Amino acid sequence: MIKHAALVSFLMHLDYFDAGNMDSFVDDLTVIPAGRGTDAAGQIVVCEMEYTGVYGIADYPHVQYPVQRLLAQISAWLLDHDTDRTTPFDFSVNVETNPRDDSKADLEIRIPFREAVTASADAGGELALAGEHYDVNA
Repeated sequence: MIKHAALVSFLMHLDYFDAGNMDSFVDDLTVIPAGRGTDAAGQIVVCEMEYTGVYGIADYPHVQYPVQRLLAQISAWLLDHDTDRTTPFDFSVNVETNPRDDSKADLEIRIPFREAVTASADAGGELALAGEHYDVNA
C-alpha cells in the first residue's frame, strides 16, 4: 500500500495538526489477480489491489487551517501522485466531520486507491508463474 503510506507522510509534513492526533489504516482491501505484461521488458502485473485509505485526525484546528485548505492539499497530492486515476473524478474523497468545539473537529477522510503489484523476471526469483520465476517489486 505504497500510495497510502506516501499520503500519510505528506499529511504529517503539512504541520496543519499535531502528528500524534492522526491515525490511519487500510480498509476494504480487494486483490485482483492479473498476470499480464507491462511496457517494461520482463515485468508483469501480478495483481491489482483496490483499497480505501482511512485517515482520522482528532482535534483538527479548522479555524486556523480551514478544512477546505486540507482537502485542497490532498486533492493536489492525488492529482500529482496517483497516476492510476484516469480523471480527477475516478475516485471521490469522502469526509466525515464531528465538531468538538468552536475551533476543533475530528475528521475521517476515506480515499479509494488502486495499485498494481509488479514483478520482474528473475531465474532465482521466489514467485513462480506460468513456468517462469519473478521477484516481486517492492
